[in-house]
Amino acid sequence: TVTKAQNTWQFAGDYKVIIGLYDSQHFVVDDGNRDYKYTTDGGATLQNFGMSISSPRFLSFVEYLSTTRMRAVVFTGSSFELHESNDGGATFTMLSNILPAGMAPLNIPPHMVSFDNSESLLTCKVLYNSELFYVLVRTTDGGNSWNLATADTFAFKDAYDIEIYKDGHVIAASKLPDGIEISTDRGQSFAA
Repeated sequence: TVTKAQNTWQFAGDYKVIIGLYDSQHFVVDDGNRDYKYTTDGGATLQNFGMSISSPRFLSFVEYLSTTRMRAVVFTGSSFELHESNDGGATFTMLSNILPAGMAPLNIPPHMVSFDNSESLLTCKVLYNSELFYVLVRTTDGGNSWNLATADTFAFKDAYDIEIYKDGHVIAASKLPDGIEISTDRGQSFAA
């Protein structure tokens, strides 16, 4: 069986970066200098993002749950905030601070996957007690509160990358010892 990949392309625009993508009609771009815009017509018209973001804050990640519902992770300089829009990006409501107190994220975009409207996982690299390491945090109430996905704060101390997949698999690549740990239950348990 052969499946075809995207075989036709059209020019949508010249953007600094595409931050969130739902389909060819719905996406979010940085038009330069933290000038965030969203489109519902494939880029023919760009509308101002419904959230004011100025330095040192910036939009780190956008995840579409539908064409009208999206979640945006904003780096504040010292933490990550989760905001949600139910009108396609025109307005946003802040839901929560994602990381536990004392954990400062690095200026590296996080990776978040929502399994449904309630449960999401997010991973990012943080500074905590003078150490740099990855954390994996979970929400089960739609983003209103977050907790470490594992009981051990330093569970991923030696990880150099963590990937989360929509099917619930989580893969952590470690330095010491070199190897891969895999979770098949949305990060609740890991095996070598």
